[in-house]
Formats: sequence, structure tokens, C-alpha cells
Amino acid sequence: MRIFFNELSVECYDNQEDARHGMRNLHFAIRELERIGYDNNKGIGVPRNFANMELCKGYSIFSWSKEKAQGHERDCLRYFMMRCTNGPYVDDDFEEVNTSGTVEYLFDNTQAMGLTMSYVSNGVAISLGGDSRFAGFEVFLKKKELSSNDVLHESECKTYSIKDADMAKQKRSLLIERLLENIRTGKEILEHAGAVFKNLEFCANAKSQLREIHGKEEFFKEMKKHLSIMNDCMGLSDGSFKPEGIGFAERESASTMRDRRLVELRTFKCPDGTTRVFEPHSKIGDRYRIHVLPDSGKVLVGYIGPHLPISSHKH
Repeated sequence: MRIFFNELSVECYDNQEDARHGMRNLHFAIRELERIGYDNNKGIGVPRNFANMELCKGYSIFSWSKEKAQGHERDCLRYFMMRCTNGPYVDDDFEEVNTSGTVEYLFDNTQAMGLTMSYVSNGVAISLGGDSRFAGFEVFLKKKELSSNDVLHESECKTYSIKDADMAKQKRSLLIERLLENIRTGKEILEHAGAVFKNLEFCANAKSQLREIHGKEEFFKEMKKHLSIMNDCMGLSDGSFKPEGIGFAERESASTMRDRRLVELRTFKCPDGTTRVFEPHSKIGDRYRIHVLPDSGKVLVGYIGPHLPISSHKH
């Protein structure tokens, strides 16, 4: 899920110092979105004329990028030059959306490439904080669509915009929820694992199970929630692993673990080639389980599926 620059938020500052501060805030916002799981492998979606856009009168993004800087300022400059100057550009994506000529998205009756792409691609927009129109998280677009019989229909569409790291942190749960909504199959979980589930590592058995999950299963939505919570839990600075908000057991019963056959059902090959027993598990209702193993700052996921047999119920 990609990040798009809201080009309507430029030229919003009274002076160069405020403009520099705004670019720093934008940089920290992007980094926070990346930590949440928004994937920037394609770079930030910016217009081709991004560098020439003015932050305040006579002071363009290009002018800002050529200034000598140190510390955080230098890191900020380098980041923007690396992520925002080599394409792919939002203009190309925007043209594809408008190829038919029958649909138009407007903000304040103005064409809005970044906001449009954040909406149609289920991504998120970033806006400079000097424009009060984008001070809030929710941004509403007007959609104009011409039907096959040439009747014009208008409707309102909602997308989301982030102006600084504090807003990204405040809206973290909503941003994560949006990411999870866009993952529709088990295969997509694996495709986005490196961005959305950075602290999870799927064993071969779990990967095989995910590839068979088509997204219509009764447990799918809850499974994504469990994976997200366990991912966030392992990301805590103290290194502890105590998932909250889901049913979770650190151990199986002693009677279950005394039964060799039942232990074998909980034994999986790890990515490093070793074979280990996965006792800890999250509980998705009464019927489904995710067996995991915290290991060196990662959560290994060994099993995702129906409740495994236990000593009191060997089915």
C-alpha cells in the first residue's frame, strides 16, 4: 500500500524557515508510515514537477534540497532525493485512472492527483502542515462520473492524509486496520509480510497453509487481527511477548505434552532449518489456532488452521 504526496498542499508557508520545518515533519511522517507497514518500494508517489513546486514564494522544493544541512536535516534531504526524484510518478498512475474520461475526482473543484490515487489505490496521502485544509485525518473528494447514457452522477469519497509523525501515531490503529482490509487472501499476507508483518517470520508449513486460504473463510478477518497484534507485540521496545486483546496461551497442558504423537503435531521446521515444538498459540474462537514461537526479536509462525488435537480430545 503506497504513500502519495498531496500536491495541493504546497506553497502553504509564509517563510523559508517554516517551509524547512514542514519538510522535516513530512519526512518523519513518511518514516512513521513505513514503520506501520506502508510499503514504499516504489517510492513516494509525487508529480513530475515535484522539485519545482514552491513551499513559499520564491522557495521551491529544489531550492530546499540544495541547501547545506547537518544531522536530521541532512538525513531528510537525502531521503527525499532518494525516494521522490526517480519515479514512478503519480502523473502516470493518474492518467490510467482517467483513461476513460468518464470519471473525475476533485478537491475544492480542483484536480487532485495525490489524493485521487490515495483513494483509488487504498493508500494514504501525505500533506504539508501549513495548509489548514489538510489539518485533519479525513479528506473528502467529489467524484463526478458520466454514465453510459451521459447522465452525470456526483458522490463524495473519503481518503486519508497524514501531515506529521504525531498524527500517524495517533491514527496508528486506523491505519493498520486499513492495511489489513486491503489484504484479501493468504497469499497476499505472504506478499505483504515484509511490510505489514515485519516482526513475523512464517515457517514452511504456515506458508503452505496461507497459500490455501482464499479469504472467504470464517476465521480470515480474525486471523489477520491476531497476526497484526502479535507483530506489534514483538515490536515493543522491552522485547517482551505478551499479546493483548486476543486469546493467547503460552503453554499446552502437561497431559498433551506427554503424548508424543500430539507433540509431533506441534513440531515444525523453522526457517533456519531446525525443528522445534510450537506450544504458544493464539485462539481464534474454539475452532482455530495460530501456533507461534518467539525467537530473537521475531515471532516464528508454524501453524495456522483448525484446533490441533489435545489429550482430552484426540480427534
